[in-house]
Amino acid sequence: MIVFLDGAYVESERAVSAEDRGLLLGHGAFETIYVEGGACAFLDAHLERLRCGLRVLGIAFNSDVDVRGVAKNLADRNGVNGRGALRLTVTGGPAGRGPDGRASATLLITLTPIERATRPITISLASYARCAGSIAARCKLIGGYVDNLAALAEARSRGFDEAIMLNEHGDVACATVANLFLIAPDGVVATPRVADGALPGVVRGLLLGGAHGVKITERAIRPEEVANGGIFLTNSLRGVAPCAGADASVQATQALERLQSWYSDALADDLRRGLI
Repeated sequence: MIVFLDGAYVESERAVSAEDRGLLLGHGAFETIYVEGGACAFLDAHLERLRCGLRVLGIAFNSDVDVRGVAKNLADRNGVNGRGALRLTVTGGPAGRGPDGRASATLLITLTPIERATRPITISLASYARCAGSIAARCKLIGGYVDNLAALAEARSRGFDEAIMLNEHGDVACATVANLFLIAPDGVVATPRVADGALPGVVRGLLLGGAHGVKITERAIRPEEVANGGIFLTNSLRGVAPCAGADASVQATQALERLQSWYSDALADDLRRGLI
């Protein structure tokens, strides 16, 4: 696979230095962006969150890289003609031993093909908690996903696709790699607050601010509410994805379908703008 590394296109096997702080210390931030036909979806929102993570980590990174151009080039070089996942990773770069080493930041961009999901997501309750007060809950940090990955591995070992993570107070925070939304039988939708440990996801933000006619509130959600109600997940690769056992009431079904339709249109519009 061909990747983009600090301004050059190289084979993936040559991409990471053995002294890179992202590899050794988890010192870096990343974004995963949906790509279709070489066009990046909601790129500006992803780049803003990436910059936020880098500021938190104190990584100085000023890049004039044309990410859209790189995405199209990687799509051509790797034969990714349809749907893909573009991963932007910025690390503290290769440096000497220990946490005090300093070096120039490293930028790695990869593109891999993805398939469209065809069935509802099965989900369980994780035994691992997410710390709502951690800086890793606010942005996508390389070293901040250890709890999420452990929870996802646990869910997969039990035969589930995903897991619901609670915060240190016992409230719902998120899924392992997605935001979580709860649909009440009357069609009102709720999602955990950022203060509860929810990542400020790009799709989550779009739904909260979208003119789709569905009422969405941010509030604390107890695990028993999730057990008794319908839920769906959102992230940039899945979009708006229902979970198995979702509430089948008329109002709940209509709310979910309205949100899926609205997001599909918003995604298509943004992809078209990205090709201009």
